[in-house]
Amino acid sequence: MAKRTTKPMADLRASMKRMQADGEEMVGRLRRDAQALLRNGRAEIVRDVRGIKNRADKTLRALENRVLRQVHAATSDQVKRLERRVAKVEQSLAELERRVAGFAKTAA
Repeated sequence: MAKRTTKPMADLRASMKRMQADGEEMVGRLRRDAQALLRNGRAEIVRDVRGIKNRADKTLRALENRVLRQVHAATSDQVKRLERRVAKVEQSLAELERRVAGFAKTAA
């Protein structure tokens, strides 16, 4: 029975050593990649950040312009109300012209 527990424990220890070695290798690769990125890529990172900032600024300005246009634009209800008011004014003006024309005929 002692042999049965020894074998799984040995397998577990071997597995743990492999995982540790793989982890250390991965950390080493990450460290080397990060150092290479910092050494070779600082200028590239700065360019990328500036590009992203410029695109964000441009997008923000476009969004602000769209919002301002929507705020300053009349709604369809407002346009309908204005159309009705203009139609009433036109009717009143036509009525006034008819009255003036009729008055001018009777005065002459």
